[in-house]
Amino acid sequence: MAIQHFVVTRFGISVKNPVWYEYRRPFIRDILMPSLRAQTDQEFVFLCLVDEDFEEAAYNDIFFGLNDIRFEGLKTAAAAHGQLENILQRHSENGTKAIVSRIDDDDAVYSGAIEKMKLLADKVKETTIFALHSGIDAYLEEQKAIEVAALHGSSVFMTTVGEISNHPFTFGHHQFREHAAEHGLNWSYVLQGSTTFHYTQHKNSGHVTHAAYTEALKRPKCRDITDKDLSLFGIDPDAYRAAAEHTKNYAPSKRFEGGKATQTVLNKKNDLFREQRSVKRQLRDETEPSKSEALSQRLNEIELEIQEFDRDMIRRQ
Repeated sequence: MAIQHFVVTRFGISVKNPVWYEYRRPFIRDILMPSLRAQTDQEFVFLCLVDEDFEEAAYNDIFFGLNDIRFEGLKTAAAAHGQLENILQRHSENGTKAIVSRIDDDDAVYSGAIEKMKLLADKVKETTIFALHSGIDAYLEEQKAIEVAALHGSSVFMTTVGEISNHPFTFGHHQFREHAAEHGLNWSYVLQGSTTFHYTQHKNSGHVTHAAYTEALKRPKCRDITDKDLSLFGIDPDAYRAAAEHTKNYAPSKRFEGGKATQTVLNKKNDLFREQRSVKRQLRDETEPSKSEALSQRLNEIELEIQEFDRDMIRRQ
């Protein structure tokens, strides 16, 4: 069976803060994109979801000249988080095994990642989740690194093989084992002991506090990032240093305002996505008309609720 590989990232969907885009632009341009260009296997489709209001000039700055890889930038509304399955289905070719890899806009993956995932995919028959085991936490401003294993491996290039409905945006970064258990899927860490990912930590990343960032730099295992490290990901050292300097010009900025209240909204929205997937599966298997009608009605209600959450997020900007 032929294998089709999708690499998917999101860049600022629902973000209405122009400073946030300005701050993060060098990361996707000079960290993520070089690692995709450096892949030894270039037979993949790169899908980047960007907000429908994303400025054309910024878009061209990041994605200009990507004729060397199969790329499509998809301008879309926030609701696309729940519609990625349809997007992937639309791009899928008949008779192919689907591989979907998730990577954040500021991270990088080693140059053999696509090739390795295809080799693994060729050997599995059931839907399987693969997580890279080992890599580096990169503290960008100081250009320091800490070698990590397992803990953060789920966050960079999480890959699913099999049913598109189980693509890696359907579950949280660090919940893949729970997701696999809940849905009867296989999972495995891969490439133990190799430096396979660059997990970017920076003071404005949103998932690390300033105190935690500073404390990490004091750890005995914290070391300088070397040109050899960067070569694993195809990253130009000069561009990397420029990106590190760039971060120092910005005070902390957020995509969203609202703190815990906003996080509560996002958690509820994720619960709706999980219910949406469950109802879709039930609807596929249901043969009794009355039950099918009830499931279809609930599916419509969920979609309306998701749209309302998206409007709520925009009101919080």
